[in-house]
Amino acid sequence: MSRMEKEVSQREETYRERGLGIGDLVKHRHEASTKLHPQWDGPFLIRDVTDKNTYQLQTRNGYILKNLYNGERLQRYYLSLNSQNSLWFASSSLRQKDAAALRHKEKQQKQVLSSTSH
Repeated sequence: MSRMEKEVSQREETYRERGLGIGDLVKHRHEASTKLHPQWDGPFLIRDVTDKNTYQLQTRNGYILKNLYNGERLQRYYLSLNSQNSLWFASSSLRQKDAAALRHKEKQQKQVLSSTSH
């Protein structure tokens, strides 16, 4: 068996089906984790899934992340009773974009409520 065939065989044996779908909460592995930063970012909602085990993510407030993420870098996130509706670790720019998405969502909800009450 050639080296390439061995690698393919080994990868197929270690591949795990994630069982993740649209609407699931996940966290993704942070690329530049250090001792000062957590290893995982999140939580995020899965917005879309491709056939190549890549996922499009969004924050719970509706901000859509620009990059697609490989399923091997994702891990299911389970809500606890004391969890907040915010990102527990994210860059400042992502936090700002998420906050803007929340403000936009709240504005839309107010418009819907005011139009239905008239």
